[in-house]
Amino acid sequence: RTVKTFAINTTKVILYILLFFIFISILGIKLDGFSTILSSAILAVGLSLQDVVGNFASGIIILSSKPFVSGDYVVFVGQNVEGTIIDVNLLTTVLETVDEQKVIVPNKNITNNNIINYSANPIRRLVINLGINLDGDKEKVKEILLKLAKDDKRVLLDPEPKVVMTGVSENIFTVSLRCYVPTEIYWDVIYDVNEKLFDLLVKEKIVLGVKKLSILNDQNKEIELDKVEVKTNTRGRRNA
Repeated sequence: RTVKTFAINTTKVILYILLFFIFISILGIKLDGFSTILSSAILAVGLSLQDVVGNFASGIIILSSKPFVSGDYVVFVGQNVEGTIIDVNLLTTVLETVDEQKVIVPNKNITNNNIINYSANPIRRLVINLGINLDGDKEKVKEILLKLAKDDKRVLLDPEPKVVMTGVSENIFTVSLRCYVPTEIYWDVIYDVNEKLFDLLVKEKIVLGVKKLSILNDQNKEIELDKVEVKTNTRGRRNA
């Protein structure tokens, strides 16, 4: 569909140009001197329309190299734009965002930047990271995540789902679920998995990690905030 739209638009422009020359010949205007003027005009217009020519050439590159096609969900990194491809026209590419907004991007800006195509492959990796307190039950958390993935029939068993420990900080360790699902149902699966995970964490009384902030006094000792007395001075201000 993308190639069809591009070809139709290009053919229209060529036919309009041919129609112009036919009209000139019907009027009996000699084209000898006109061709020289036309060549100069084309050169001047070409110099002033470098961006237009660049966008046209980029459109041909997009259609020939096929980094995406209509219906693909892509991210144009340099443009901070993402959405579903609707059309590739002579000079621009049209996308539709998830909130139903129409975005038009010049073709030259696309070929000069990185492109992430989430629809190119039939499967997509789903990743869920959990930060747990250091005194939490690591094996229990890994068991919950792995069972969650294997119980969902939409999650592929090849590649096999994995749960790995991806980091340790001052008072938190991070566990990551990594599995693969068909690309077309990726968002449906991740929403369902997140909701089921929340219910399981509540049921198993797993507490997510919270970054700790320590406040030290002038003697470099940690202040226990629950033991700090708050007094009100004569002006109504509160002092610790």
